[in-house]
Amino acid sequence: AAILDILLKHQVKAAFFCVGNKIAKNEDLVRRIIREGHLIGNHSFSHSKWFDLFSTGKMKKEMEETNLLIRTFTGSTPRFFRPPFGVANPMVSKALRQTKLTAVCWDIRSYDTMIANPEKIRQRIIQSLRPGSIILLHDHTVFSQQHLDQLIINIHDTGYNIQPLDHLLNMQAYA
Repeated sequence: AAILDILLKHQVKAAFFCVGNKIAKNEDLVRRIIREGHLIGNHSFSHSKWFDLFSTGKMKKEMEETNLLIRTFTGSTPRFFRPPFGVANPMVSKALRQTKLTAVCWDIRSYDTMIANPEKIRQRIIQSLRPGSIILLHDHTVFSQQHLDQLIINIHDTGYNIQPLDHLLNMQAYA
């Protein structure tokens, strides 16, 4: 909720790639994300560390199961999929074609799950910014929960505007 409060304060719209097995445990949060105009994308059902080794059929099942859950909250089927760990391979590509999902990754990896120093993370992001950049942050990290406010200020101070993902990609977020 703290992250949504910060996004609301700055009038920034974000994309949340949700793991299916966590959606049911966080229904109120998912509803707030939608109500406040943020996007929800598919991030698989399990976020298994073995996801990229699954068969195409198993990947497709995870994607479809998560889409169904997201559809219960949004009324629409998401079109964006972020592969766990950003790994794409021929099986992922085939599952994407079969589910009509579009893979969306990032060009700025914050390493917010690995680097403890928030200043180092912020500097890394700011130095890497380019027009059209997509920044990977995780909502469960200390950095996002305690330092997102300052990051947004720093991004704006550099002259960049933060755009919703669907506008940035010029694509519909939902089918």
